[in-house]
Amino acid sequence: MKKIYYGWFVLGGLFVLMMVSIGITVNSFSLFYKPVVTALGFTYGEFSLTSSVAALCAMFGCIIVAKLMQKVDLRVIVTVSTVIYAISILLDGFARTLTQFYILAAFTGFGYAGIGGVAVSQVVTNWFKEKQGLAMAVAMAGSGVGGLIFSPLINTLILAFGWQITFFILAAIILVITLPFSIFVIRLSPEQKGLKAFGEKRDDQGLKVEEDGVTLSLAAKNGRFWALCLTNFIAGLLVMGVQMHAPVFIQTVGLSSSLAAAVMAVSSVVLIPGKLLHGYIHDKFGAKVSTFYIFGAFFITLVSLIILRDLATSMLYGVLFGLSGAITTVALPLWTVTVFGKKDYAMIFSIMSMAMTLGAAIGSPLAGFIYDSAKSYIPAWVLLIAITVVGLIITLIAVGSKKVVSASNQQVGSSTDN
Repeated sequence: MKKIYYGWFVLGGLFVLMMVSIGITVNSFSLFYKPVVTALGFTYGEFSLTSSVAALCAMFGCIIVAKLMQKVDLRVIVTVSTVIYAISILLDGFARTLTQFYILAAFTGFGYAGIGGVAVSQVVTNWFKEKQGLAMAVAMAGSGVGGLIFSPLINTLILAFGWQITFFILAAIILVITLPFSIFVIRLSPEQKGLKAFGEKRDDQGLKVEEDGVTLSLAAKNGRFWALCLTNFIAGLLVMGVQMHAPVFIQTVGLSSSLAAAVMAVSSVVLIPGKLLHGYIHDKFGAKVSTFYIFGAFFITLVSLIILRDLATSMLYGVLFGLSGAITTVALPLWTVTVFGKKDYAMIFSIMSMAMTLGAAIGSPLAGFIYDSAKSYIPAWVLLIAITVVGLIITLIAVGSKKVVSASNQQVGSSTDN
């Protein structure tokens, strides 16, 4: 009987990491906004800055993780990061001031950096040379499953026990679910298990073909590097601007918190095939087509928010956001490897992630302060529509050229885009 390729078990471990990192911190954390703001007297803009602090710390954390992966066993990095992440969530239940929430958010961000983003995408690119888009989508689909599980769970726990106890329960869940995979399953590269990557090419002597791509220093001299950094910034701003405030927006138009949680669950359900669909489109048709797809989906998502008034339009938003939400977790790493290759991927994508998290740090409070000022989220949605159009144009510049930075001579060569 043929032995199952170990990379699939690694992919399962990455799936779990995304489930408890993005699945909670990004896809479900906004359910705490209203009860915390109501209980402690903060404004939405003030409390949404916790997401900004977490994003900024994750931004710097990604650089640290990218460097540590070259020297420290990934299992140690992920395990320590999980403990930091869980303890910060636990202590949120004791916080009573904005300062306390901001400090804890910083630790949440550093913890997240070691269990999501750069680490996950680097492991995928190490283990899968073929079907990379599909493998990336499978790993990142964990965030959708996390949202599906945790959105209704968090809402139910808050209604039953209050937001403080809910934080305590979440911390325990994170540790119980994640640690077995971080300690026993995940490996940075197939060589650590005496294996080769799925679809890895070898020369006539059986030697591994040198990785395609360029170093960070050379990539940074190319204009497309900075265009793609701006794409990452815009993507982070868009996703966090919508995701952290859509549940609150649903309640401001007179609908219930239970419906808001249900809509988030719908988004999470659709996010799973949505990520797989984006991975398929990228593998089959290339980066240009995937760019049109994902930004077009986000444009329609924002339009659906403007017309959101009842159950039907709420669910429409939930479906559309599920289709467009793959932009940060699947599209960005795939676009990066398409343009600059795999040779120095971890460092290049860590810089890209810094840009994305900076955008995320701005997106959530931007929407929150617009609401505080205008007493409506509609101006925020209109602004984000304009930013979406700009993002489409910039991304096409970054990935749509007929030339990409090439491999062997670190010169400009032919594109690998389909």
